[in-house]
Amino acid sequence: MIALTEQYYEDVYVQLTKELHVSPDKIHEYTWLLKQEFIKKYRNTKDPEIKATLSYWQNNSISPFNQYINIKNLHTLNEVFYDTEDDPYIAFITDSGENVRLYYPRDFKFFKKNGKLYVQDVLIEQSPNSPHAYFYGSHKVMNGDVIIDCGACEGNFSLRFADISSKIYIFESDERWIHPLKKTFAKFADKTEIINAYVSDKSDNKKVCLDNVINSSVDFIKMDIEGAEEEALDGAKKLMTEYLPKCSICGYHKTCAADRIRKVLSSYGYKTSFSHGFMTFIWGEDEWLNLDFRKGVVYGDK
Repeated sequence: MIALTEQYYEDVYVQLTKELHVSPDKIHEYTWLLKQEFIKKYRNTKDPEIKATLSYWQNNSISPFNQYINIKNLHTLNEVFYDTEDDPYIAFITDSGENVRLYYPRDFKFFKKNGKLYVQDVLIEQSPNSPHAYFYGSHKVMNGDVIIDCGACEGNFSLRFADISSKIYIFESDERWIHPLKKTFAKFADKTEIINAYVSDKSDNKKVCLDNVINSSVDFIKMDIEGAEEEALDGAKKLMTEYLPKCSICGYHKTCAADRIRKVLSSYGYKTSFSHGFMTFIWGEDEWLNLDFRKGVVYGDK
């Protein structure tokens, strides 16, 4: 994503300077304006984390993770290969050291460099101290756990633990990811269920409610579903209050969502906490309106 974005800006920059003869000192990428508005709003803040971000912005562009992820690591790339059926994949190593393949849709827009195709490091968001990290201390997937992965995308969260988990429920609403997910988890098909549906507070032809789908104990729930986390939690009350699985619920997609998610988890009997630091969700329309620093993940523990 970031590599593709940089290439896009590079192409536009060349067009502006070479073809339209715009002076380079008059050109800023679009998030520059967002950064200026943030700086203006928080110039008198006393919060040390926010002050650290403002300091970081003196020499760096605004990003979702800012100073929490080394910018050099954002350029770490995984090379793309193709199998005998012409399906693209990257080499992936599980947390226990097993070498597996992680597949992508054939129409995925890969980054091209020196005649080869790449994707950005799929685990960069899980770097130590990242505000998007799903784990901390003992809050992690353990051997034999039953996992629910809501918003799987390419499935890197579940694949990290596919060899040690006892059961994995994968929910992904985007149909284009289903074929790659099936190939990625083919080796673990006997303990994996892939459900092509939105996770919500009700079940219909496009949505599923976790309480209506899962009828057994669960050990870990991860949710990253583009702002639908609150509705999904409403549809998992029975499951979560009965088994109290560890959970990592993303709260950065909407203004104040992390606080609302924390209240829901507390009402279910959880001890709650937030991931480290703050995120700036530069792709959210309400971020441009509210200019708020957001907690990335809400943790729930027994």
